[in-house]
Amino acid sequence: MATVSPKYPPYGRLLADRQRFDNLPSLVIINIGGDCWNRAKKWLNHDAFSALVVTPDLNMMAVAWPVKNCSCLIEWQGGASTDQVIQLVKILLESGAVKVIVSPLNVDYSIPSEYFDTDQQCFIKQRDGLTAYYPWADL
Repeated sequence: MATVSPKYPPYGRLLADRQRFDNLPSLVIINIGGDCWNRAKKWLNHDAFSALVVTPDLNMMAVAWPVKNCSCLIEWQGGASTDQVIQLVKILLESGAVKVIVSPLNVDYSIPSEYFDTDQQCFIKQRDGLTAYYPWADL
């Protein structure tokens, strides 16, 4: 009887093969949102990295995520909601990722991420930036 191999997100089979031979990438880049295919193809040109694609029609819960013991970077360029990105973060951590960093690509990084409000005596966030998530932290 033939074994049924799991369904992976696009380019996931390549990462699963690396996992099987204990050849973990330095970083797994998960591309979601606009231009995700082209960005993933660029990352695949570097041997130290692996790339995965989250297409708009992908049921993230229905595929296997071969990210055990990997550090992951989600490149998010619009097209996907915040809820979808948070769901992806949770799935990656549950699949064994050691950390997941979300990088929103449509952010104007020339604007400071925070400013100090002298009246309230605290820092006020004024734009998104890189956010790291770990398995032991609550989302």
